[in-house]
Amino acid sequence: MKTSICISREYGSGGREIGQLLAQKLDYHFYDSKLVDLAAEKGSLTHKNAVEADEQAINPWLYTPMYTGMYSDILVNTEPEKMFKLQSEIIREKAQEENCIFVGRSADAILEDEEINLISIYIYAPLDWRITRLMETEDYKNQRDTLVAIRKKDKQRKNYYNYYTGREYADPVNYDLCINSSILGIWNTAEVLSEYVKYRLKIQ
Repeated sequence: MKTSICISREYGSGGREIGQLLAQKLDYHFYDSKLVDLAAEKGSLTHKNAVEADEQAINPWLYTPMYTGMYSDILVNTEPEKMFKLQSEIIREKAQEENCIFVGRSADAILEDEEINLISIYIYAPLDWRITRLMETEDYKNQRDTLVAIRKKDKQRKNYYNYYTGREYADPVNYDLCINSSILGIWNTAEVLSEYVKYRLKIQ
């Protein structure tokens, strides 16, 4: 049986980097922004449209949902909805074919009924630590701009996850493990998660 590790993350907590390191340690396939390219190819979307629609919830003031649950149709087939459906199909396909690590895209909810070993992880960190880290790793000029970017990205991810899953993004009950990446740092957090995954798979 294949294993999928799904990582949800706060912006600036290092979720993508930790996922990449974890994939290297476990020799798993890694999917983050690559899912955008695969969805664009599968749905014949331009790369620009795919990027703009990635991890975007539909504005509830513009569109009225006509569904209960994750995969039913809505009134207007918007670009974000197309992207979600395309990425969902790809995530399920890859999860059945190979051992994977998925970052974001509500992969944990998408895969919850699949016949795989599913491990869901939430990575977070204190706000001041995330601000400092992003100013070191990204092109932000000051703390204010960094804080605005964090709040915007966290809200975007929360709205996306909540909209398509009916769950609360940061609720620990939705995850097998929640970990503060600031305690051990990026590399050591990946190392701890690697041992956790190995332990989980042995007892399943």
